[in-house]
Amino acid sequence: MIVSHPQRLTAAQFDRKLVKLRRAAGILKAATPKGGFVATIRTGLGMPRQALASRLQIDQSTLAQLEKAERAGSISLNRLRRVAAALEGELVYAIVPRQPLQKTLMQRAREVARARVAPVMRSMALEKQRIPSAAAKRQEIALAAALERRPRELWR
Repeated sequence: MIVSHPQRLTAAQFDRKLVKLRRAAGILKAATPKGGFVATIRTGLGMPRQALASRLQIDQSTLAQLEKAERAGSISLNRLRRVAAALEGELVYAIVPRQPLQKTLMQRAREVARARVAPVMRSMALEKQRIPSAAAKRQEIALAAALERRPRELWR
């Protein structure tokens, strides 16, 4: 895949880390407590809700809402980071792609190319200028290769 150098380098560097990130994500998913990390860690430390609320300079009812928001997945990262620090921990956050970025780019380039070539092929067929499917496929592949070199065009 020939793409702009900084983008290609970024994708390749990230893809090298992806195996470790996917493994870590699997471990974190399996280890996520049903009651949420905040309540579980607080309880495990034997820290009363009032003590954590005091450390965060909020009241107990706000902490209860915060713990509920964490369980629901609606807590902000900034707030969760503050809570983690108050629990003597750190927040670890990641977006882990399902597949390597380079593979996603290739698939997206093929999708876009297919979507661009198909209407032209239909129009040519209606005008009795149908080209062989092998030639159409070659056009699709060539367009996909060109699109991979200009990835910004893949997301319009």
